[in-house]
Amino acid sequence: METKPWYVPGKWYTSPLNWEPPVRAQMSGLPKKVFLRDVTMREGEETVGAIISPDDRPDLALKLDELGVGAIELPKLHSTEEVAELVKKFRKVGVKSKIAYFSAKLRGDWKKDIDRALKVNADILDLHFSFSPLEIFSDFRDGISKDEIRRIIDGAVPYAVERAREVAFGWSKATRTDLETVKEMYRLAAQAGASHLHVYDSRGSVFPTTVKYFIQELKKDVGDASISIHCHNDFGLATANTLAAVEGGADWCEVAINGLGDRAGNASLEEVAASLQILLGVDTGLNLEKLYGLSKFAEKVTGIQCQRNKAITGENAFLEESASHMLQVGQSEEEGLPEANVPFVGEVVGQTQRYVWGSSTFWGNVLELKVESMGLKPSPEQMERIRRDLYQEICKRRFLTDAEVEQFLSTWS
Repeated sequence: METKPWYVPGKWYTSPLNWEPPVRAQMSGLPKKVFLRDVTMREGEETVGAIISPDDRPDLALKLDELGVGAIELPKLHSTEEVAELVKKFRKVGVKSKIAYFSAKLRGDWKKDIDRALKVNADILDLHFSFSPLEIFSDFRDGISKDEIRRIIDGAVPYAVERAREVAFGWSKATRTDLETVKEMYRLAAQAGASHLHVYDSRGSVFPTTVKYFIQELKKDVGDASISIHCHNDFGLATANTLAAVEGGADWCEVAINGLGDRAGNASLEEVAASLQILLGVDTGLNLEKLYGLSKFAEKVTGIQCQRNKAITGENAFLEESASHMLQVGQSEEEGLPEANVPFVGEVVGQTQRYVWGSSTFWGNVLELKVESMGLKPSPEQMERIRRDLYQEICKRRFLTDAEVEQFLSTWS
């Protein structure tokens, strides 16, 4: 078959509807290039139980660099000196991706905070506002006022731009704040020289349609500044919201390996990466084949296991036990069309298609075919006993590998 955006022989076979003109017309803001900013070492380590040792951080950064992420966010450490030393270690092991520092808070003595953050020598210096619920609910009539926010932006952003290589401006809980207020403040930050604008859905409280609209509205006011989307997974929508933001024009996505992060986690790096390239056809500059290895390395260094049925990198993502699925996938592979029964083959993301024997394997004639392929010729009565005993063994152990089933059947030869 001819290669199409939705079909690449031997790699993936997705829906052609993704490329229908009426569908693409709804993605008019879709950037040609999207960069990923990994937040695993900051927000990912906020996962309950996750700990990344100092010795593992440079190795993790290097693997992210080899994947091709646009930026790596530094972790929260006890002192600026520790963070600055970590930047040196990243560069020493060969990290070429941009390094971002989420630190300078625009409250109180912001100049002192910016000066301290500059000592880290990061490529991207983040300036961000954080507000109390009372301030947001009152539309900034209680606590800090809008005039004070404007004055801080007008002073702090140019001050940072004069001293840092790149400056990002962010607004915590942006999706919970009055839209016109947020648009005005992002516009002021962009006019003052911020080259990155971070939109934080800090409490995972928007729907994909909403975040797309939010980004589209913001794009009208901020000129050529890059827009970065940061979503949390409280409703299980972090990946969907991130992709919707890209549809609206966001050209940076903030993600964490295996969807790690506080509460229900952040947008999953591997899900966003694969979806951008395979479903939307957006250039990310990422080597998707490294996703599975990166996921396993993150499990090792954080101590947090990826759920088995996790999309892209979970152990079950390319593992089948259903009799009908096993037969369909096997037939597709025999015909040289491994992509026919999956949206994309496992090798695209560093995995492989595998099979095990489970309870649903007995729904068809897979057992009879296996017995026949081994040259066994049991009587109907023996075949029934084989089926019963094998099923009981599977119920004890949950599933068996093909080799284990062959070993079990060999006792009947």
